[in-house]
Amino acid sequence: MTLPRSFVILFFMKEHGENFKAAIVGGFTLLIPFVLLSVLSILLLHIPNTTYLYWLHSRDAALYCRFLNYLCDSIWGNFALFVVMSVSWNYAAKLKMQIYRSIVFVFTAVVSLFAISGVGTDAFSREYFSNSGMFSAMVALFLTCSVFGAVTKLVDPHFPTLRVSRQFSAAMRNTIPFLAVVLLSAFIEVSVYQLTGGTLQSEVSIILTNAVESVANISPLLAAVLYETVCMALWFFGIHGQNFLYVINDGFYTSFLVNNITSLPDNIINTAFFNTFCVCGGSGAALALIVSIFLFGKNKTSKTVAKIGFLPGLFNISEIVTYGIPTVFNHILIIPFIGAPLVNLLIAYGATEFGFVPVIRQNINWAVPIFISGYVATNSINGTILQLFLFVLDIIIYTPFVRILDTYDESKFTERVRLLEAELINAEEEVRDIDLSKLPGALGETARTLTFDLHNDLSANYLYMAYQAQYDTDEEYMGAEALLRWEHETAGHIYPPMIIKLATEGGFLYELESYIFDSTCRGIKFLEQHGDISCKVSANITGISAINPYFVEMIEDAVKKNDINPNNLWIELTEQAVMNSNPAAMQRLRKTRENGHKLLIDDFGMGHTSIDYLKTDLFDGVKLDGRLTRDVLSDETNRQIISSVAQMCKDMNMILIAEYVENSEQRDKLQSLGGDAFQGYLFSKPVSLGELFELVDKRKREKEAKKAGKTDIPRSKRHR
Repeated sequence: MTLPRSFVILFFMKEHGENFKAAIVGGFTLLIPFVLLSVLSILLLHIPNTTYLYWLHSRDAALYCRFLNYLCDSIWGNFALFVVMSVSWNYAAKLKMQIYRSIVFVFTAVVSLFAISGVGTDAFSREYFSNSGMFSAMVALFLTCSVFGAVTKLVDPHFPTLRVSRQFSAAMRNTIPFLAVVLLSAFIEVSVYQLTGGTLQSEVSIILTNAVESVANISPLLAAVLYETVCMALWFFGIHGQNFLYVINDGFYTSFLVNNITSLPDNIINTAFFNTFCVCGGSGAALALIVSIFLFGKNKTSKTVAKIGFLPGLFNISEIVTYGIPTVFNHILIIPFIGAPLVNLLIAYGATEFGFVPVIRQNINWAVPIFISGYVATNSINGTILQLFLFVLDIIIYTPFVRILDTYDESKFTERVRLLEAELINAEEEVRDIDLSKLPGALGETARTLTFDLHNDLSANYLYMAYQAQYDTDEEYMGAEALLRWEHETAGHIYPPMIIKLATEGGFLYELESYIFDSTCRGIKFLEQHGDISCKVSANITGISAINPYFVEMIEDAVKKNDINPNNLWIELTEQAVMNSNPAAMQRLRKTRENGHKLLIDDFGMGHTSIDYLKTDLFDGVKLDGRLTRDVLSDETNRQIISSVAQMCKDMNMILIAEYVENSEQRDKLQSLGGDAFQGYLFSKPVSLGELFELVDKRKREKEAKKAGKTDIPRSKRHR
């Protein structure tokens, strides 16, 4: 007993729908270079200059013209095939298929397209591999993604182990799902062919064509609304509606235009009418979307795509936007993508009916630029005025949806950033390395976007340092730690260790740490000039930094540039494991210490830390890992570790600093275990330098008042 088809579709979309949609969007994105090349060819073939066009069609330009047509045809003529390969490869990557299975999966999707297209029958047309065959491509992709995955789940657990090569074993394991997809695709096409003599795509196209023609007998306007709605709605699935319904566009509505040209009937709605007014600026009135993003959008990626798509949009080429934003599978933009052309249709029909613009009686190429096409098609300046009015109206229609999309994208991006931070935190707790930019799917893409934004914000000096106070056992202020902060314009506060991680993966860690040391030294200079408190500030580096041959010079340059006392700049080192076999890095640290800087081992107690480093004479102190100090009141093991570390530091004349101290009970316990200094929210959250002054002064006065038995200090005596 077979499951109803609707149930199978719903089950697939529930199980793999997000991966399928993401693969389609990713697949189209990968094809952007192909689209750009073909768009360039189209633009060069349709430059609106009479002299140029005359030369283009002359014998002198025959080779040049043939070359441009070849570029265009080689891409659009095989676009459905490219999409099937690109999307299937993306889908395999989403599911983390092994390389052998991924290759077979792509071939399976291609063979499925061959079968669905009726290859080997007289119903087959080479057009099914072009952008006109996107319907067949989507059917092939759906069958491959749903059936291949389902059969694999059934077969893999029961597949016997074969004593053969890895490749042969993988080939055999993938044979059954491959056959399942291909046989099902062939069965569907053979069934359709036996019943109708055509292909699945041709029969669906005929059904829609008949529907439009039937409605046209009742109301030409209603038929046009139906046709335009279906055309634009198909774009949601990446299917070029006008090409898919070419029988209607090139046959039915073109015949109306021919009648207008050769005789007197006033067929308002015809092929040129759709191209001139309904989709002026490309499918979905995409040029209006581009301008709306320019004027009101906030998404940087969308703005970049819009910039690239603007010139093609003037020539009514929308593919850059539809595949780049994208509008494919975009549940927000599909509403104005359908709505704007429908509004254009109704207004242009009314304007023609009431005589504002003449009925179009001449054929013009669809790539004639907007505003020019309005005049050429109608032989009236009113045609251009109407296009301008529709263009402005379309911008107004798109604008609220662009803003909604920005809000939605910001929410989803922020959510992915938080997930990315969680991935890094988990890796830290498990003491394992992780490459954020190489994570699969949306998380890896988010990491790459963040890396790009971080580099830009670093260059623009949008990062800043916050300072967290440190106090000794007598509650006397002894200095502060400079902490890097980055407020992303969309995701807000970014987990500081992830900033370092992204810079490392992006290859600009040295640039970032130069900024950290320069900013920290600038803060120290401010304290030296204006403060009556300790000027000691510590900054963080990683072991990777010390490996850099210019590490010592980087710190020396920051100290000299800001003219500070090097004794006031302490340096905290994390991730010491990377230097285990790098004596040059150890020598650089030694040189740094000789220059007057104190060195601390940060996050002591983590897996990266080696006791061997305490045996050297490099370090002046230890900062306990927060996981030890947070649970000091409840975890006996943590208390024993801290006590042992404290005794070791005492024997070696090193200072022991405890972080994440949030209450007095925690501070007292850490002090009793041997802690020398404390840092955490009990004393201060990370603040600006100005706020640090006020907090230290306030705490000092409160301590003095407590000793003197006072409960309040007159406002006039407060430090300003």
